[in-house]
Amino acid sequence: DYYDVLAASEYMELTLEALTTLPLEPIDSYQVNNWAREQVKAALEKGLDPEDLEADLRVSINRAEFAAVAVTLYEALGGEEGEEKDCPFADTEDPYVRTAYSLGLVNGTGDGTTYSPADPVTREQMAALLSNVYTRLGHELPKALPQAEAEAFADGDTVAAYARDAVAFMAE
Repeated sequence: DYYDVLAASEYMELTLEALTTLPLEPIDSYQVNNWAREQVKAALEKGLDPEDLEADLRVSINRAEFAAVAVTLYEALGGEEGEEKDCPFADTEDPYVRTAYSLGLVNGTGDGTTYSPADPVTREQMAALLSNVYTRLGHELPKALPQAEAEAFADGDTVAAYARDAVAFMAE
């Protein structure tokens, strides 16, 4: 399970990078840079491609799309199938966001009454969401040492407090 989560987190990071200078080869219906080809192919073989994910994996992913990826990952790794339930987010009716909320995978933005579904997902939000998947599957997230997040990334000292353990864990 741990290694599936790590492979999936690599796949998620790949969707965030837009390296358009590299040659492009399609995999199934997705547009993928050649450097990411093997990781994306492995993720697709495991069924980790939500039906609503954009076909061009060279561009940024938004918060709603990443919620879909997280729900798909959670269910693929053996988590119970989520249900679309009421949630406090006034700015979205997206079924994946609502399901992610009902599973306890996502929180809102600001005061918790919005989700900001069209905003690009940040690295720390991705790490927090993937860590929520990991813990929801019954695993415990190790606590990061105070300097761990600062050492993991050049801008690690700017990681929000809520995401420090998650960012350090995903950087491992």
